[in-house]
Amino acid sequence: MASGGSYGQWAAKADRSKSEAAPPRRSPYPNVRSDDLDHLGPEDRAKIKATGKAKVMPGNPPAWVHDEGTWERAKAAVRKYWDEYDEPWAVVSAVYSNMGGS
Repeated sequence: MASGGSYGQWAAKADRSKSEAAPPRRSPYPNVRSDDLDHLGPEDRAKIKATGKAKVMPGNPPAWVHDEGTWERAKAAVRKYWDEYDEPWAVVSAVYSNMGGS
């Protein structure tokens, strides 16, 4: 090699796989629970607790959702952090409300 050293030394320097990965991103949304949300009725709270972390909720969207587009955007925003939450559907509900959904 013209710059000195062996190919193995050059390859070791060029190997980017040994560099440290960036820390995982944390969710920008708080870990709310269904009991924290005033706009949910007792039936909705029970449904969220029973559903747990399942990514499909029966009767999705809930009857009280009036803007399905906003509901879908709220689900998409929470989806990438889904496993970080105790009750992800409660977080979706909170995000929906914060986006102006009613």
